[in-house]
Amino acid sequence: MRRWSTLFVAVISLLVGFILLFIPGPGIPFLILGASLLAEQFRPMASALDWLEVQLRKMMWGGKAWWRQASIPDRGAAALVVAIPLAGVGYGVFQAVFGG
Repeated sequence: MRRWSTLFVAVISLLVGFILLFIPGPGIPFLILGASLLAEQFRPMASALDWLEVQLRKMMWGGKAWWRQASIPDRGAAALVVAIPLAGVGYGVFQAVFGG
């Protein structure tokens, strides 16, 4: 019974997380919860999450190394590259919720 209830909660969490990615809400935490619950039950999912963690850590270390050696104008450009799309997404969400 515990296994089936865990699978049910995992699938529901993944569905809720996927839906919340497109509307305002905490979609990513729900996706992480659902994936971790599935990893508890299935070895391939656990292996995939382990691989993903290693890849994300490598990317993080590379980004930290680049940030330390980057000049101030390079840091400002990188911040703009991240901030402009985020502002666009925020504006789109605002228009979807409050606009017409």
